[in-house]
Amino acid sequence: MPRYVYLKLYNGVVKALNKACKELGVDIAESRVEELVSEPPREEYGDLSTAIAFYVSKVKGIKPVEAARELAGVLDRESIPYLSDVTDVGPYLNFKIDCQKYFLDFFKNMGEIGSRYGEHEKKKFKVIVEHTSVNPSGPINIGRVRGSFIGDSIARILKACGYDVETQYYVNDLGRQSAIIYLGIKSGVQPEVDKLEKRYGRYAHRYDFKVMSVYSQMYEKCSSDGKLENKVREIIRRSELPDIDLLHDMRENARRCLREQLKTLERVGVKFDKIVFESEFVEDGSVKKVIEDVKRLPNLEETSDGAYAIDLSKHGIKKKNIIVVRSDGTSVYLTRDLAYHYWKLKRCNRAVNVLGEDHKLEFSVLKTILKLLGKVNGRKLDVIHFSFVLFEGEKLSTRKGIVIPVDVVIDKGVEKVLEMRNELKEEEAEKIAVGSIRFEILKQSLDKPIDFRWDKALNFEGDTGAYIQYSAVRAKRILEKANFNHESFRECLSEELVRKIDSYEEISLLKYMSKFPFIVRSSAEKLDPGILARFALQLAKRFSLFYNMCPVLDEREKRSSRLCIVYSFSNIIEKAMALLGIPSPSKM
Repeated sequence: MPRYVYLKLYNGVVKALNKACKELGVDIAESRVEELVSEPPREEYGDLSTAIAFYVSKVKGIKPVEAARELAGVLDRESIPYLSDVTDVGPYLNFKIDCQKYFLDFFKNMGEIGSRYGEHEKKKFKVIVEHTSVNPSGPINIGRVRGSFIGDSIARILKACGYDVETQYYVNDLGRQSAIIYLGIKSGVQPEVDKLEKRYGRYAHRYDFKVMSVYSQMYEKCSSDGKLENKVREIIRRSELPDIDLLHDMRENARRCLREQLKTLERVGVKFDKIVFESEFVEDGSVKKVIEDVKRLPNLEETSDGAYAIDLSKHGIKKKNIIVVRSDGTSVYLTRDLAYHYWKLKRCNRAVNVLGEDHKLEFSVLKTILKLLGKVNGRKLDVIHFSFVLFEGEKLSTRKGIVIPVDVVIDKGVEKVLEMRNELKEEEAEKIAVGSIRFEILKQSLDKPIDFRWDKALNFEGDTGAYIQYSAVRAKRILEKANFNHESFRECLSEELVRKIDSYEEISLLKYMSKFPFIVRSSAEKLDPGILARFALQLAKRFSLFYNMCPVLDEREKRSSRLCIVYSFSNIIEKAMALLGIPSPSKM
């Protein structure tokens, strides 16, 4: 991989500031300096800025303005690549670049790797990203697919940063939901196909939809019938003996539902490297081993009814009496999850779980117990929590059989795209619909609830995936008309070509594009694909401004330089879209 120009500039500023602080007698970690270097609020102030003077002023007991002046005085400017000027404006230091040198090296970076621009060096470091893991009790619904998009995009971004990444889907084929479905099927409960057809049309006969109907009916019956509830408990108990035939039947029910769920996820670009069934850890004895380990933990008590509960209040967990083994000796979901993590953590350097915000307590308990059991062992176990999605204001419930399936949402999106662009083929329309869904969900802050509405998500002129896709199609069309490719790009590069880049629109777009490797790295470090999604949107907006103000094919003198800009943009926006899982249409 090349040494990316923006990272050279950024790292140069950080190291020079760190050195300047030390010369002033201020000890500060380089990681802290990084936190204090950012872009200025307005482009005319410079290309990078720092408020580190506030930190220095506190340590030295001087005014921030004076600290900024002292820093500027000892700063090793020669060590910062591409620097043309440093100014201290009040308590801030602003850094400006030499655009000619910077842009030439940016183009050289692009010439070296083309469509791989933004990728980082390979690392011998394995990361397992577990996401989606929706219960096998119905179709994938729009309320839960946010975790799929986040996990899938983070896995793609981590791969781009050089990590060895494996994605996993953990199937909850045991426990109460699966037992209710098993009992419903064995009791002869039939799916209410008429109701399903009325609400879901052509999907009514798919297994995941039918099993949702069986589950919702049986759930209602069990809620009001103690005998049925006892049968559910007996199924759970037998599954953990384990009764192998029963265990395999429950796994097969889950597998049949999962096959359909995976078809849905494939439509939105989500695939998995490994499918892991919860029942496997019961069958191989792992869960019993966990129960033995947990029973040796301090602060574990046997309750009056024979269950085992643990008090983790000394470890910051407020909830008391957390059940780890039921009174009948069977495991709870937490115990089986511990067995899964025993297995998972042995196979990676870092595990990342993508979970809904309703799992915050459960994850804290899980991680705390794993630490107490000595199973983390220097490996990192991280979590990405996300808030949920409503669809057009409607709240969803699988138990009640009220869901908005992702397949139905995609179909509606395709219909709407074709209403706006009736000349498109259905395949292209689906790419636009899927891109719109993914971007609308990924661009939001992780902790922000989303009310998904098509009128916002499919606006070709708004802050949407369709807008980004449209900018990518425009760029490809220009390059196709000019018959301009990677070889053409490399042949063009020269100092003379770069000197022709002088308009605000060209300069602004090039500077912004050059940040892409830094943005990819930041998204990986913060485990937040929203950083990349919002960058892609702003990049598309800058390209739109360039497109409207800077003729490319009809401008003889600047044709080559502008084609180089378009080529660079095309590679970067396509890469950003790929990392976000946004399909690239050939036509819009």
